Amino acid sequence: MIFEKLKRRLFIIGLNLITPLGWLYGLIMRLRNFLYNAGLKQVYEYTHPITIISIGNLTVGGTGKTPCIEYLLRLLQENFYTVVVSRGYKRKTHGYRIANILDNARTIGDEPYQLYKKFVTKNAKTQVIVSEDRAKAIQRLITNYPYTEVILLDDGFQHRRVKRKLNLLLTSFHKPFFRDYILPVGRLREPRQAASRADIILVTKCPEVLTYDMQEDFKQHINLYCKTPTPPIFFTRIQYSTPKSLYPSHADNFSKYIVLVTGIADPAPLVEYVCKTYQLVYHIAFKDHHQFTQTDVRKIVSIFNQVTYKKKCILTTEKDSMRLIDPNVSSILRQIPVFLLPMSMEFIEGEQAFTKLIWDSIEK
Repeated sequence: MIFEKLKRRLFIIGLNLITPLGWLYGLIMRLRNFLYNAGLKQVYEYTHPITIISIGNLTVGGTGKTPCIEYLLRLLQENFYTVVVSRGYKRKTHGYRIANILDNARTIGDEPYQLYKKFVTKNAKTQVIVSEDRAKAIQRLITNYPYTEVILLDDGFQHRRVKRKLNLLLTSFHKPFFRDYILPVGRLREPRQAASRADIILVTKCPEVLTYDMQEDFKQHINLYCKTPTPPIFFTRIQYSTPKSLYPSHADNFSKYIVLVTGIADPAPLVEYVCKTYQLVYHIAFKDHHQFTQTDVRKIVSIFNQVTYKKKCILTTEKDSMRLIDPNVSSILRQIPVFLLPMSMEFIEGEQAFTKLIWDSIEK
């Protein structure tokens, strides 16, 4: 009882200390947005006939941007030369870089590398480019690859230097922006009112049961922060597929007894799915985009070996697998069965309407 009171008091003291920082950060972001809205900060507009679609969020992560980009690539790749432009978060290189066969998660970032492996290696009409300065990267891209028709701007909602045709805003059902607070008190990169810039809003990671009343209630909360007329709002969920072996030698060794390894922003929906579908024995959680070291992997193997079930396996996400196949750590992991769990974004309803909005933005 005394411990709980002390813990609560320390929490309140900490909150009082960081709240002014949140006000200051919010003020800076409001000023920044004002300067852009007033035309006082430079915005790059490209004369080349190209459609730029931004995919982003208001929070620091965990809304499912990569599954959304994968959905758009599947939609567009057969008909348009499509390029994903990303900053390549947490990569160890710098500057403008076109993803190629020599790259890995360290050189271009885990999410761009995942997109490269799944799409670029299988389709000549798709490319992935990383650069800290995405505005200038797009200009360079247009000069070097004038046949580019669509650019998907990864994590682009706050990147206002680039003029775009469509602004897609993603918000998680379980952690919506309208219940969150500005950094560092909460996880918002900018005030809730920034949602007014969205042309389309996707509510991601929805539960299996989502009634009409639940959707309408959610829309009402979102629309409080949107411009009039309000943007179309679509509800999506995660669709998991059959686990795939990270190493061919263990392809037949999948087991329902799972040691889950994650390094993502919001593992809660995945943990819930694994608990429902398999038997979760242990969950080893790292921070988002965590670069696995040999020490980390030895810890994973040690925990795995302590599990008493005769047949068991490691399960991880596609994004995490991009970092686990790094030669520095993969040699340690090869001795045990490691599987990745593919996932995709699925519309609960309104998929045709969403598709039409995307097609119309390109054809106009």
